[in-house]
Amino acid sequence: MADSVEPVDEFRARARRWLRKNLAPHGTDAQHRDQSRAARLQRQRDLQGVLFDGGFAGLTFPLAYGGQGLMRAHLQAFSEETAGYDVPSLLAVPSIGVLGATLLDCGTEEQKRRHIPEILRGTEIWVQLLSEPSGGSDMAGVRTRADRDGDEFIVNGSKIWTTNGIYADFGLCLARTDASLPKHRGLTMLIVPLRAAGVEIREIRVAGGQSDFCEEFFDDVRVPAENVVGGFNHGWATASALLIHERDTVGGNSQYANIDDEMAGDGTSMAELATLAFAARARGETGTFERVADAWVRDYAHLCLVDRIVALVADGSLPAEAGALLKLSAAMRGAHRDDIALQLSGTDAVLGEPTAAEPYEFGRRFLMRQAMCLAGGSNEMQQNLISERLLGLPREHRPDIGLSFSEIPSGRDRHR
Repeated sequence: MADSVEPVDEFRARARRWLRKNLAPHGTDAQHRDQSRAARLQRQRDLQGVLFDGGFAGLTFPLAYGGQGLMRAHLQAFSEETAGYDVPSLLAVPSIGVLGATLLDCGTEEQKRRHIPEILRGTEIWVQLLSEPSGGSDMAGVRTRADRDGDEFIVNGSKIWTTNGIYADFGLCLARTDASLPKHRGLTMLIVPLRAAGVEIREIRVAGGQSDFCEEFFDDVRVPAENVVGGFNHGWATASALLIHERDTVGGNSQYANIDDEMAGDGTSMAELATLAFAARARGETGTFERVADAWVRDYAHLCLVDRIVALVADGSLPAEAGALLKLSAAMRGAHRDDIALQLSGTDAVLGEPTAAEPYEFGRRFLMRQAMCLAGGSNEMQQNLISERLLGLPREHRPDIGLSFSEIPSGRDRHR
């Protein structure tokens, strides 16, 4: 560590003093759950601005782009100190920890200087535009087109399952720029302003009543060629870098953003499980504390896994794709918590009043238990990565190898 970098212990003490004066105690954000998503996101923007002005945003981002130029140990210390406070976790994933980090890796110098400071300040919210209605888990099979027209690209197509898309300012959009090449090679990543002419965004209401997800439609949207990230027809490499950051961030190993343990406040915490267990025990149920203990053991095992994977990736023993282990573990841990919360809540979780914060809230969360098992790549995709990239097992046969994208039959073609 360079002599000019503040020692971690001194940084921790300074952060502790600052947090006590400037952030609200944890749980304050829960008072805002009944607000609209737009109001909650605006509050998150405001909180991010407070962190930025206080010198605690973008701790590991370079100074040149509005960060603090510190080490991962500083970020870890800050994450530990913020455990008792409300922090803008909704912006950590994906705006800062995924998209900001991807720009830092793959963006041009102009793109980094223009956008990263605004991401860290909270004045720009970014989303990833990868999934498509007909794509399933095959991200390389995107059909959204970006056709070159002089100094611009004309984008047509659609994306789906974008969290907070309707409130975002920019998106990293993976588009097809050359259908004559194999599907992984004819892709380009573009910065798309989501307020541009020709962009339509629709909210998707899911079974639990939330409308956090969105679908985007692009109708002759003009994007400057200078918005290419990672090079023309090299979008797959940029997308791969993005997914590494997403797996790490969701899995608890973000190098760039501190996130709370419940992933932006929408997950079930250990404290909530304990409260539910006491209530269930009072009703005469047995085995309640054993279920909470099981969840705690899984939590501890996950934290140990994070420490081990971080060390092994750092010394080169494992490739960056090892983040798939963390993503898979985090998803399974979150689903397990939601299962236990539903069990401990009893019938009120499904028959209670929607206006009640508990226990009906745990029934609502259960309806979304699979979200973390799909976001950032499904559990099955993580298992494929682990088997192929970490264990060296043979890859599954791909019938499209050697074919240009235009030669690959579409779903409609297969049924003719």
